[in-house]
Amino acid sequence: SVTFTTENYAAPQPVVITALQDLDTVDGTTMVALSAIGLPNVNVAVAVTDDDSQALLATAASVAVVEGGTTMVGVNLAFAPANPITVAVVSSNPSVATVAPPTLTFTPANYAQAQNITVSGVDDVDLVAGNAQVLLSAPGLPNLSVAVAVTDDDTQAIFASANAVALTEGGAASVGVNLV
Repeated sequence: SVTFTTENYAAPQPVVITALQDLDTVDGTTMVALSAIGLPNVNVAVAVTDDDSQALLATAASVAVVEGGTTMVGVNLAFAPANPITVAVVSSNPSVATVAPPTLTFTPANYAQAQNITVSGVDDVDLVAGNAQVLLSAPGLPNLSVAVAVTDDDTQAIFASANAVALTEGGAASVGVNLV
């Protein structure tokens, strides 16, 4: 409140209007009513420019999974969207890691609840570990990626076509040898 006296009634008195932080990215407007007993009200229009920027958030910046195994990554939005936002979910290298589901949809009601993406390590026949990225994108938002390290579960062994050979002196035999 502001108090006026016969000495200060003509001098402007400061009234501080503070914009509060909110959970959305929408600019706001309101009216501040100035009132006093016996005087007509004066309304002051207030426009608030929202300083929030929508962003995708993940529960992990990187995950590890074994070939043939799965792990989860949770995704949500930083702020409540004005309209539903559909996020595309893809793997940068589907021969190393796959992702599901292919899309996530966030609304003002569920934007803060993490939705899980299943990341699966693809089983292959080599002995090489692999790397991929879970790529998340939505129109108008900065892209987000989650690094995926896939540990190889294959082992290598020597295979011989015969476990034993019988030879006479001076004789020769052939045994096939390969890696499996």
